[in-house]
Amino acid sequence: QRRVREAVVSTQSTGFLASVIILLFIDGTSGMSVFDTRGAKKNRVRESKWTSWSNGNFAGSAISKTCPDDQIAVGLQWDEQGGYGLVDLNMACGNGLNFDFTNNRNGNQNSKQACSSGFKAIQGREQGGYGIVNANMQCSDSSNWRASNGNMNGGWNGALYCPSGWVITGMEVQEQSGYGIINFRARCTELRGGKKGE
Repeated sequence: QRRVREAVVSTQSTGFLASVIILLFIDGTSGMSVFDTRGAKKNRVRESKWTSWSNGNFAGSAISKTCPDDQIAVGLQWDEQGGYGLVDLNMACGNGLNFDFTNNRNGNQNSKQACSSGFKAIQGREQGGYGIVNANMQCSDSSNWRASNGNMNGGWNGALYCPSGWVITGMEVQEQSGYGIINFRARCTELRGGKKGE
């Protein structure tokens, strides 16, 4: 059942009288108004954008995963297979949600790199005939690089940085049959208030 409350607001100027009737519909059970001016201010939407790709190899198929809108990536764990390099990636979001990208179970998990404040940069190591064999990751509150494994064959691609105040909230990889992951890029999202893990 709903009750209707009527309020009259009058304004008077030279020879003019204007009356504004405001109808506020009150929910009789919850006591909350259906139209409530206090909630008229909209929340700011966080902006997101993708970095460039780690390299120019697009011989594979693209696989993209992103955290929910209010979450950031707090953990990255790569799978490494002998003779192939990196073959899968697991990304953990701040709400406990995990994503596997290729679902290739032929490799062994490298150590998980965890950053409760989020990641601000990532870098791939590429070896000819293999694809991506290693990855560097950097937390948003640190300048130190964390390598996924000890494979230093090949060379480092250019580092992919999020803008200042932005963190990684998604990844896209290129997977090529017979090679594994050959390329990747990161999705960066700006932080606007609240905790970085939210």
